[in-house]
Amino acid sequence: MIRWILMVALLIAPTTAMTQTRTGSIEARLERVEAEIAIRNILNNYANFFNNRDYDACVSLFAPDGEYADADAGYKGQVAIHRMLESLAGTAAAPNRLDYHIVSNPRVDFDGDRATVTSRYLIMMRGPNGMPMPSMAGGYRDEFVRLNGEWKILRRVAEDIVKPTSEQWQKIVADPKVTK
Repeated sequence: MIRWILMVALLIAPTTAMTQTRTGSIEARLERVEAEIAIRNILNNYANFFNNRDYDACVSLFAPDGEYADADAGYKGQVAIHRMLESLAGTAAAPNRLDYHIVSNPRVDFDGDRATVTSRYLIMMRGPNGMPMPSMAGGYRDEFVRLNGEWKILRRVAEDIVKPTSEQWQKIVADPKVTK
């Protein structure tokens, strides 16, 4: 009988140890996973909306008093962010055949109804003979806030690692031959 009890104890010990390393209730852990998925979706949606030049949708991902900052300037509020996005890529009604925005390597850390997120971005452009070429790369440092149960970007800081000058970028955006 003692052997039987010891065998059962040894069999369930790893399960008990695994359960003890997890923190919080199943509901709390599920809420955290759902929050992380929602934030990762926002990161992906930002890139997709930007790629499609859907600035209204892009801006809807920000809190009403949200901010976007880069090395050149800072933009506070959804109207200012919308104008900034238009100045970056224009307001072309035609499908975007110029660039492609990719976001990767997100790391999400939570503190209640707030989260900090770091990720990387890469912008691919149409190069000579239509071949894709990387044109910009960097990182995002984001602060998220949960408002009325929905996650929003409170502050986004873009830190460029590889970037064309403003003059180079304007030539790239303005050159219609690049989009063919």
